[in-house]
Amino acid sequence: MIINNALTVFIFLFFALITVFKISVALGYFSFLAAIILLLLNKGNNFDLSAKDKVFSKLWFVVGSLWCLIVFFDNFDFSDIDKPVRIVFISLALLALLKFNLNKHLVIWGVSLGAVLSFIIAFYGKYILGLGRPTSDFLHPIIFGDFSMALGLMSICLAYFYKERARYFYYFILIAGALGVFSSFLSGSRGGWIGLPFISFYMFVSLNPDINKLELLKKTLLVFIISIIAVIAIPNSGVYERALHAVSDVDQYFNNDNKATSVGARLEMWKFSILTFKEAPLLGVGAENILNNKEKLVEDEIIDSIVLHFSHSHNDYMDSLAERGLLGFILLIFLYLIPILLFRSLNNGFFNPFAISGCVISFCFIDFSLTESLLTKNIGISFYLISVTIMYVLANQYQRGRCIG
Repeated sequence: MIINNALTVFIFLFFALITVFKISVALGYFSFLAAIILLLLNKGNNFDLSAKDKVFSKLWFVVGSLWCLIVFFDNFDFSDIDKPVRIVFISLALLALLKFNLNKHLVIWGVSLGAVLSFIIAFYGKYILGLGRPTSDFLHPIIFGDFSMALGLMSICLAYFYKERARYFYYFILIAGALGVFSSFLSGSRGGWIGLPFISFYMFVSLNPDINKLELLKKTLLVFIISIIAVIAIPNSGVYERALHAVSDVDQYFNNDNKATSVGARLEMWKFSILTFKEAPLLGVGAENILNNKEKLVEDEIIDSIVLHFSHSHNDYMDSLAERGLLGFILLIFLYLIPILLFRSLNNGFFNPFAISGCVISFCFIDFSLTESLLTKNIGISFYLISVTIMYVLANQYQRGRCIG
């Protein structure tokens, strides 16, 4: 019991502080490393791993290993190899963590506290300091907004663990989740809003399995519309202005040939990624050749010089196609798709809020990756890997308890 709680404390701190202190990522990895060491010291439980557990670990191990090979043959660079190495490490740590009974309550409260702290940071920055796009000291507003959105939606899912157990906790964590989502709006991170209607519908369907789906769709749309109107109506939230700027940027790009806008720069970078992908469609041109390709295409006046101001394409899919080709793109899809399929199977026949939360994390990152290269950043890929792994462990733990009970 002491070991299980000790491991969970570090996971609690990871979720609670992910938008507050950079060290939170190290705390998450430390819990994983500690689980491996403790298992080697024969401190874990004796129950057998399921076939799903082994499949999850093996598939992520294969994804990480193939990514490592791509980097190795692309003139090895440590700054590029450390990300797939994290996937390999997580695939092994998963098997270790499954041998321990994590304190699910601590994890739930860690996620909800993270959502609340994100709101405090966003509110203080927006309305006290007067910042246009509030964030914490070490995170770009885009990443802060995306993480806040993920924490908020995860909290809403996890609140359902308490729905029939402790109604006050249920309502409190729901409110915490709403505050996390609102933090994303205050940050002005538009990319995190794109998939919100679809993710919200999935959540409502999964969290309310007994309700008529058509009726649920109507209620989801109603809640979403009311929420958007409410957010826009809040003074100085910046949501309406950010939406108008996006529309204006698209118009400027296509009708006035203006690339020097937020959306225009992204569209030009995506154009560059597609052109680069065509040069080496199977394995990509490699990270070290990206800058040379940009300079050449700018010199030939095929793309605008605005792309030289960015080290990535603000899109994980485009980055994968350009740097690692079709193989890299497929590995990225597997990185998102494998957890979704396994979480769905864990929620089949049993209502499992941890599995639903795990799916939501993957859906969120599928959305975030459309407008930001989150997986090129250590904190981005770390938040995804650690969050998905913890939710998978808890979903397994919850299912075992339901099956036994």
